[in-house]
Amino acid sequence: MSNAIKTCWVCYNSESDEPNLSWIKPCKCKGTTKWVHQHCLQRWVDEKQRGDLNAKVNCRVCSTQYNIRYPSPGLLLHILETADNYIYKICPFFAGGLVITSLYWSGVTYGAVSIMQIMGHADAVHIMEQMDPLILLVGLPAVPIMLVLFKLIKWDEFLLNLWQKYSFRIPYLKKLFGADDIPEWRHQYNMQFPLSTNNNIPRLIVDALLMPSISTIVGRILFNHIQPKWQRTALGSAIFILGKGLLNIFYQQKKYLRNCRREILDFDDTAVQNASPTATPNTE
Repeated sequence: MSNAIKTCWVCYNSESDEPNLSWIKPCKCKGTTKWVHQHCLQRWVDEKQRGDLNAKVNCRVCSTQYNIRYPSPGLLLHILETADNYIYKICPFFAGGLVITSLYWSGVTYGAVSIMQIMGHADAVHIMEQMDPLILLVGLPAVPIMLVLFKLIKWDEFLLNLWQKYSFRIPYLKKLFGADDIPEWRHQYNMQFPLSTNNNIPRLIVDALLMPSISTIVGRILFNHIQPKWQRTALGSAIFILGKGLLNIFYQQKKYLRNCRREILDFDDTAVQNASPTATPNTE
């Protein structure tokens, strides 16, 4: 077996086909798979490393890691490689710090703009000038965080659940709101599987961050005669939150009643064929 003809497992040529090429056995494989041309394995390693000289490459059969030796670098190359490795390791932390810093100062800016919207530019600037800078650096970025946390309070969904749970027990309320035709068993089953309200995170963040601007606009439209400006904005915020919540309750209740009134139809082969975009016309 020691005199067996060498065959490269990459190009499948034997030593009789390529007598002048160098051969190596770089792993623990035995038999016909242990031999490979030096230049064939070099190409294969290049494909696996894809330009990353520090990437480890293993045999595809026995999983032995290839022992790859590079020429000794000069002093300048050694310095550059060391610097490149340290930069590669530090950059993720540096990038994370930059992102956090950007978010922080965006929060500070948003908090300052929101206070100016609520209180008016002159009053807000006067108050912020009188405050301790440390309090401002902590309090201003807390404004968007508090708005998002406030949006997590689903008071309208709580009221809707109470309404759906108890209104069906009062015949007068069922008739008043058009639900007297829904049987009790259908209501009980629907209560076990509430409708999805589609509260995704991007929508929640947008609703929260737009609240000061919308509250200012609503307050200016409905309560423009009220001074100071923050009271007008507070009333606008209350009207906006209450109106939006009641509208959501109405919308969800209508969806709930629609779901309660659904019905499953008998199978109709003709209707299925007509509805199918690939249905063939009936030529009979």
